[in-house]
Amino acid sequence: MTLPTKRLTGLIAVPLILLAAGCGGGGADGSSNTGLASTAGKDAPAGAEAPLAGAAAGQPVAALVLDNRKLIRTAGLELAVKDVSKAVRAAEKAVTDAGGAVYAEDVSHDGKGADRASLTLKVPPARYGSVLDDLATSLGSEIARTQDVKDVTQEVVDVGARLDVQRKAITRVKLLLDRASKISDIVELETELSKREADYESMLTRQRTLASQTDLATIELTIHRNDTSVLAATLNPKHGADKGFFTGLKAGWSAFLAFGSGLLTAVGAVLPFAVAAGLAALGVLALLRRRRPSTAPSPASGVVD
Repeated sequence: MTLPTKRLTGLIAVPLILLAAGCGGGGADGSSNTGLASTAGKDAPAGAEAPLAGAAAGQPVAALVLDNRKLIRTAGLELAVKDVSKAVRAAEKAVTDAGGAVYAEDVSHDGKGADRASLTLKVPPARYGSVLDDLATSLGSEIARTQDVKDVTQEVVDVGARLDVQRKAITRVKLLLDRASKISDIVELETELSKREADYESMLTRQRTLASQTDLATIELTIHRNDTSVLAATLNPKHGADKGFFTGLKAGWSAFLAFGSGLLTAVGAVLPFAVAAGLAALGVLALLRRRRPSTAPSPASGVVD
């Protein structure tokens, strides 16, 4: 009875030991993964946590990555309106109502009032398309439109990671500088610290620039008054293309004058060379005449008595 009892005890103890080891290993792995996740979340650039959180909630990671892309949206819009000043005020209101702002404005005037305006508008990306269409349809006649989208997601992530690395490097150099005792070491560490801080400031400026470009879309709006001659020719290419006898006569007379002007120009250009060639020819003829032998008449033979 003793031997079977020991065997039975061993058979029960082995699974319990394996189960305990498995639970312990799982706990260790779980704590380790939690630490790594917290570290990655702490060191990762802003915006990198959203895809993981969304994936945990059941949303596809691919869709979240597309939603979190950093895009620079720019557009150019050119319009013709009856009243430039009124159109400028309407554009400012449309952008303000959309949560944007006017970053630059330039209005030129002539004797009739404002004839041209250029505005730099910034709007939230979510309202970019609707604001652009609203400006094109509500202010006046659209002349031209351009749009461009640039994906800078990778650059934003890279700049954020490099900033994190540079920040940690600056902290380490400062600690070494506090502990340094030799002047040569202090000078070397101060030089390295200055270089690191300059690189950090440069990357920080780039990060802020990217943030300003991706947080708001840009619309370059140009407004013309539609009674200007240049704009009339742009909107109506057939403007001035009249037909009839007098139009043909005018065109023929202009062609004749152009031909006569060209002919006189050619004659004027050739005339100096012709005069020089004529004078040279006269000189050659005169020289040939001088060298020609003169033929004197022979004396008449008389009769000798």
